[in-house]
Amino acid sequence: MSPQIWKPCTATAPFFPFIMAVCGGTLGIIGLYTMPDYPAKDVITAITVGIASGLAATGVNQMYKQYRESTGSCSYIGNGKI
Repeated sequence: MSPQIWKPCTATAPFFPFIMAVCGGTLGIIGLYTMPDYPAKDVITAITVGIASGLAATGVNQMYKQYRESTGSCSYIGNGKI
């Protein structure tokens, strides 16, 4: 039953990059104030770093998902065929 709870509906799928950008920006601000070695020194840069991280994560996820859908499975990974 849990996969049905987490399975996104197609109506909200276009908003995932925006949602991840907002989450990344928020976490960027939190990271600025909680992590001593955070790569940003001001709020605007922290938001930018967070947004970039959120969008990068979304892009990597979509690359993997589209690759898996185009090949039918991920059985090629690790076999030296990529």
